Amino acid sequence: MNDFADRPTAESINALITSLSLLWGDSNTQNEIMDSYVNQTVVIWPPGSTHQTYHAATAAAKIEQAVAVQLSYEPTAHRNPVGDGKKAQTNADAIEPWMRAVVKLAALQEPELTWKAAGRYGIKYGHFVLKGPLWVDFEEEEPERKRGEHQDDFELRHSVWKGQKGNWFPIRIRAVHPSMVLLDPWSKQPPVVVELSSR
Repeated sequence: MNDFADRPTAESINALITSLSLLWGDSNTQNEIMDSYVNQTVVIWPPGSTHQTYHAATAAAKIEQAVAVQLSYEPTAHRNPVGDGKKAQTNADAIEPWMRAVVKLAALQEPELTWKAAGRYGIKYGHFVLKGPLWVDFEEEEPERKRGEHQDDFELRHSVWKGQKGNWFPIRIRAVHPSMVLLDPWSKQPPVVVELSSR
């Protein structure tokens, strides 16, 4: 595996993507087959057949049941003290509640709970990938009064915008679909991760 001790080049990045794609290819193919059963899209009869198709929901139900049971997982946060002595330990302990709150609130910002999605991927594929912490800026522009808009309506829209901006939480933690991430499976903290996307 390339450790990228030198500055990466287009060739080294392409070589890394090729080797990781080959490494994960069989696993991702098996996951696609399993997904066809879970998502109830598996082709049971050959194309052109007039037989009725029945897809049992057992696979999806079992996975959702397992995900719901393990949803009680709550991430913990720990900070090692910097230095020796009681004050260093107190300072380390003081930040831990804040870290736990940030992780919980970041997970609540996603369309699906981060830990629920991670649990589903873990149960289905045997591993999951978390992406973060990410910083997301508040991008909604301040509203302007529309022509003919009543002052009360504009003030209501503006107060909603102001409240959203004031309560904006910029930190996100996302559970990324494992087939979209190529990483070294033999490294607990891989130095290089390739996230695939489609345009």
